[in-house]
Amino acid sequence: MPGALDGLKVLDLSSLLSGPYCGLLLGDHGADVIKIGRRGEGDDARSMSPHVGGEGAPFMLWNRTKRSIQLDLKAEDARHSFLALVDGADILIENFRPGTVDRLALGAANDTLISLHKMSWPNSSTTPASKKPSAAKSCITKVECKRASYNKGSM
Repeated sequence: MPGALDGLKVLDLSSLLSGPYCGLLLGDHGADVIKIGRRGEGDDARSMSPHVGGEGAPFMLWNRTKRSIQLDLKAEDARHSFLALVDGADILIENFRPGTVDRLALGAANDTLISLHKMSWPNSSTTPASKKPSAAKSCITKVECKRASYNKGSM
């Protein structure tokens, strides 16, 4: 039986818990979710305990409804492959450091893309730790959902 989100294509670039869990829920409701991991490394949750058959159980749980590929988004050929995926996608989930999506122009191929960004970063921009991800209680958690406003002709 098709789910409520049948026909939606989701690209999941996130790692650890909140982003992958969001993708899991979308997949549970019928969306086609493609997990895009870092080339050679994949998701950080792959190494989380407990392990089952050499794979992190949290990774298997949070990504159970997804297809997956690995891409190095800094490599030009991989970026072209990724942008081709973005062109047909409805939703992009990511939890990169601030500025990463803009620097890599990850949504530029699709001006109707819904972008979900979840971040947890230390709340002071003046400390060296402000550039590092944090799960500490002293960080700001921010969730943004917006439609991309990219111009297809600008690339």
